[in-house]
Amino acid sequence: MNDTIQGTTDAPQGRPGQPGHDAGLPADEHEVTASPTPTAAATDPVEAARQERRIDADAGLSPAAALGAAAGAGLGGGGGTTGGGPTAAPAVGAASDDKTIAIVNYVLMIVGVLATAGVLNLVALVLAYAKRSEASDWVRSHYDFQIRTFWISLIAGLVGIATMIIGIGFAILLLLAIWVLVRAVVGLSHVTSNRPYPNVQTWLV
Repeated sequence: MNDTIQGTTDAPQGRPGQPGHDAGLPADEHEVTASPTPTAAATDPVEAARQERRIDADAGLSPAAALGAAAGAGLGGGGGTTGGGPTAAPAVGAASDDKTIAIVNYVLMIVGVLATAGVLNLVALVLAYAKRSEASDWVRSHYDFQIRTFWISLIAGLVGIATMIIGIGFAILLLLAIWVLVRAVVGLSHVTSNRPYPNVQTWLV
């Protein structure tokens, strides 16, 4: 009987190192002590945010950051793009090569001399002044030529009318009509050929 009790008492308690037997502690306590301790990132929200930012930096931009970068690039590029490149803004106050009004003015000068005693020449003058500032250099030379032709013909016409009493006024008015017609025809040939008038300041043609 004593041997049985002694054998039971001397029974092995388990190998060293086994949970619940090596230190005389319950298995639950060993499992708790064996679990990893929480890191600083798990307990500190600021540290956790820093780690997330580092991960995002290694993996690339997040979708929100990519959208923000794209929006910034669009603003910095000066507006929308078409075909992969910036759209050129139209030039403000750019000179125009439209020669239509210049051609119309020469026709008005010719018809004005032949049919309206110079009334249409006044219309051509107004159009020349209106279009001169926005025209390119070579078209502007025709407007300047037309303006100069009108003022010279006006002065010469007044002189012709004033001298009709002494008989030379008719000759002055006839020569003046021929002079205006020739200048209008020459100017028309230049403008239809896309050439500036060669000598705007000339008194002849």
